[in-house]
Amino acid sequence: MPLRFGECYSRAVAAETKALLIALNADVSACVATINRLTPEHLCFFVPEALRPQIETNVQPNLVKLPKKWDWVVTPDPHGFGASYKALNQPLTDLLKVWGLSPGELTVDLGSATPAMAAAVALAALQHSSQFLSLKPALLAGDGPVEELVIVNGTAHTWQQDNPWTEAAMSARRHGADLFNRGAYQGAADAFRHIEARVSGGQKPLYHAFADLAIAYSCWDRYQYK
Repeated sequence: MPLRFGECYSRAVAAETKALLIALNADVSACVATINRLTPEHLCFFVPEALRPQIETNVQPNLVKLPKKWDWVVTPDPHGFGASYKALNQPLTDLLKVWGLSPGELTVDLGSATPAMAAAVALAALQHSSQFLSLKPALLAGDGPVEELVIVNGTAHTWQQDNPWTEAAMSARRHGADLFNRGAYQGAADAFRHIEARVSGGQKPLYHAFADLAIAYSCWDRYQYK
């Protein structure tokens, strides 16, 4: 969550996971390791209807800590991008509002999602998430640190994680800068706050400072023309 005007960031980074969205189409065993590692407060599965019994039988009993709340979003066609996106987009937005979550508090695990499901999740979750992750077989993902290796069904896996806003922030920042240069200071501040909520911790102070600067210019502009 962005800080208010004038507040500063602590070097301490909270490790808690507010919400986790997992997209699955086949093997559900790897998601147990993900959920047990992150212990999310809220959990949502994005799956075809046929996979729900497997999750109820093979996932839920093996969780070390049950989420406070969880839910399902079902795709009618795991191999169809349009059907998957339509099934997820608005329900995900509504669910996050019901859970009272702020932008950037959603973590996404693409799990065993089909390419169509993964594309739908990436598009639907981009505005809400600041972390995408998955478990990859170690031989495919490359050598990872020993503490990052996880054994799933006798095979070593390693964690892969990225924040899409590392790249998306660049174009969004240009939009904010354009608003600032046109004198739309409040709009620029809103744009920078939007980015601040989603980028990773190391970049947050930069966009917080940009937003504070825009607000200061807005205050001066109003004072000057009174």
